[in-house]
Amino acid sequence: MVQLFYVKCDEDISNTRFYNYLNELPSKFHTNILKYKNRGDALLTLFGKLLLGTAIKANNLDLSLDDISYSLFGRPFFFGSDIDFNISHSSEYVVCALSLTQKIGVDIEKILSINFADFDTSFSTEEWSGINSSGNPLRTFYHYWTAKEAVIKADGRGLSIEPKNVLIFKDLATISNQRWYLMSIDVDKDYVLHLASPNNLFGEISIQEVCFDFS
Repeated sequence: MVQLFYVKCDEDISNTRFYNYLNELPSKFHTNILKYKNRGDALLTLFGKLLLGTAIKANNLDLSLDDISYSLFGRPFFFGSDIDFNISHSSEYVVCALSLTQKIGVDIEKILSINFADFDTSFSTEEWSGINSSGNPLRTFYHYWTAKEAVIKADGRGLSIEPKNVLIFKDLATISNQRWYLMSIDVDKDYVLHLASPNNLFGEISIQEVCFDFS
């Protein structure tokens, strides 16, 4: 089972509501969130943790946010558990993917105008051809990009993996001779989102929009 929780953020909130949200988290996360000078960035990080807390409660798991550990590559995980999770955010949206049985990666990006030439080394010849021959090159670029990022995040080795080494073919990806399954999910027409996992269990997926109210 793979579960996706997502929330749309409203940056225009009062200090009271912000701190009501913050106080729902263990105090060890407060310093990291409060270091952001931009309220929007702080909210995205805060909501990511709140979404994970929601996922834990929804599954009645014997875990808490205090149980989060970090790998040598900085990837958060629950030590000694098969349960895996991954968080991503872009502009207004925060998403949290959780699996009870397998590794999971998620990436969401808002579709913004970019200069493709800055990214040509991140794609294979086939991928680059697919982008440039597409009826909507910008969306196709983000389709490939979020797929690569989701795989990299699921793999867990972070920036040590270059996007060009993740090869995408339809709903599959390979990296270091390992196969990853991909799934694209629509939460908003102006965004692209991908999930990645080593097992094709996406037939068992639930998607839930969350609304936080700690006023």
